[in-house]
Amino acid sequence: MKPSFRKKIDAIDGSLEELLTLLAAYSHAQLNTKPAPHAWSVMQVMQHLMVAEQASIAYVYKKIKYRENLKKTGISNTLRKVLLWFFLWAPLKFKAPAIVAEDKFPAESDFQDTAESWRRIRADLVQLFECIPPELVHTAIFRHAVAGRLHLDGMLLFFSGHFKRHRKQIERTLRQV
Repeated sequence: MKPSFRKKIDAIDGSLEELLTLLAAYSHAQLNTKPAPHAWSVMQVMQHLMVAEQASIAYVYKKIKYRENLKKTGISNTLRKVLLWFFLWAPLKFKAPAIVAEDKFPAESDFQDTAESWRRIRADLVQLFECIPPELVHTAIFRHAVAGRLHLDGMLLFFSGHFKRHRKQIERTLRQV
């Protein structure tokens, strides 16, 4: 695995562990309570993040099998990463794509089980980056719903920015419940 990827994965794993440590102090009821009827509970936000990461990893594994269709990235990758960055940091609210929408995760879940599942997904991420053939590192192997096709660095940008965006949502929710 490229050292730059390892560093980014370690950073997002560290952010996850920080969040899990924070949330461990809250009760099952607090973590599963919606602050408003159409809002998500903390656990639902966690489920959303996990489903997004798991689907992204599965997509890249699928693309590895059909590598002959992958194209090298160029300047468009940089532009797409800027679009992704804007999308993740804009103070606007976006509707989640159907693949990671509320109906894809339970209304209530156990914190410890969810935390362990998320750690397993992150272990799958590490395994993915360890098995990526070097010739695929700079191909458009990851697809974001808005930004489009990006290389692996864009995938890690998505994981990091998406997590930070929803971390703020989790903190707001905790203050309201």
